[in-house]
Order: sequence, then structure tokens, then C-alpha cells
Amino acid sequence: MIGNNNIITGLVTIDAGTEQITYIGDNCFIMKHAHIGHDCKINDNVTISCGAKIGGHSIIDKHSNIGLNAVLHQFSVINEGCMIGASAFFKGESESFTKYAGVPARKIGTNEYSRNLINPK
Repeated sequence: MIGNNNIITGLVTIDAGTEQITYIGDNCFIMKHAHIGHDCKINDNVTISCGAKIGGHSIIDKHSNIGLNAVLHQFSVINEGCMIGASAFFKGESESFTKYAGVPARKIGTNEYSRNLINPK
């Protein structure tokens, strides 16, 4: 299921679910050559950058950003407001409003931009 007001650019692949519906919420931006695996749940206001690969059964919560060519291992959970850096390899579950980078991806700080976007002062 694909929600409303999404921008999905060229050569994006979105696999159908095998156990549940592959879901993309509203207001997402999915850039060229991105891949979203089967049974994923992509919530509202998520950006998936060019070349990113999202493994099957992964969940990306609202207001998160997946960087250029980043890879999420299957069954990964990206909680609200996270940023996964370019070319990172992420496996597991993130903390909310946190930035991750590297191979393997490690926590590098707080994602203040997303936190302030959702809860302005």
C-alpha cells in the first residue's frame, strides 16, 4: 500500500509483501535507484536517498532519513527522527532522534534537526 503525497523517482523498486503488506505512508520522498524490500513498513515523512537499500521486514518510523547508498539489514527498526548516514550499513534497532554512520553503523550523535522539526521550541 502506498499512501498520499509521496514522491517516488526513477528506477525505485518496492517489493510486494510475502507475509504482510509492504506499506509506505504519506509524504515520503524516495529517490532514484532506492530499493524497499518485502514486508517493510515505511511511515510518514520519511526520506530514502538515492541508492539506499532497505532489507525485508524493516520498519522506518516517521521523520527519518536514510542517506545515499545506505543499507538496512533485514528486520532493522529505525525509530522516529533518525538519520542513517551515506553508505552506512545498519543492523538492529535505532534510538529515536539519533544519527548513525559507518560500517557497521554506530551512533554519532543526536538528530536535533528532526527533533526540532517535530517539537519546535
